[in-house]
Amino acid sequence: MSARHTPGPWFLFGNGHCVGGPSGDDAQAIPTAGVAMCGMSRRSRDECAANARLIAAAPDLLDVVQFFLRGIEGGHIKCAPYIDFDPNAEQLEIKSPAQRLRDVIAKATEGAP
Repeated sequence: MSARHTPGPWFLFGNGHCVGGPSGDDAQAIPTAGVAMCGMSRRSRDECAANARLIAAAPDLLDVVQFFLRGIEGGHIKCAPYIDFDPNAEQLEIKSPAQRLRDVIAKATEGAP
């Protein structure tokens, strides 16, 4: 069984390079628990801060992707296949937006729903 991610909302704290979230069962005693630290010695301060902002938005982004997939699968959102114009590809590939969303969700959740 794979671990599930820390539930959101996530937020920046400290020097803006750390990402925190709810601490779990004992949120009253410890309202913040670290999720990720993006301060890497070979990255600029701006890049570390940008990475931390992206990581902090991850739970919200996953929710939005899952929302749109439910809309597509439920027939509430219509979308057509698209062509990936990869200049290095030997031929054009027609892709399904729903499958792209499923792939992203699987990447974020190790295949869990």
